[in-house]
Amino acid sequence: MRVSVRNQVRHGVVCAAVLGAAGSALAADVFWNTAVSGAYETPSSWVGGMVPGLLDGAVFAIPGAYTVSLGADTSVGRIVIDLGDPEFDFTGSRLDLNFVGFPPAAFAMGETPGAV
Repeated sequence: MRVSVRNQVRHGVVCAAVLGAAGSALAADVFWNTAVSGAYETPSSWVGGMVPGLLDGAVFAIPGAYTVSLGADTSVGRIVIDLGDPEFDFTGSRLDLNFVGFPPAAFAMGETPGAV
């Protein structure tokens, strides 16, 4: 079977468009819910009661100082620190950033993604 370069490119563009649409439909920014310390994996620590998933953004936008502890290895799409002074305690655990998409930052601090 012969496949032309034009067909390969066309199929690649269609697949990328489908995957891009699916990824954007699945990913969401999930906001930390409280200005007190808590466990990352506790649903009530997050607005809507859902812990950020593999493609989601974990957003910390609560003023004040608090500690976010991680009790097990987990993965998230990106982390955004918009307000406050969160401290992260990942002792014995690992947090992987699996960013895919836009805006172009897996970790952002402040109102501008990528500004540290």
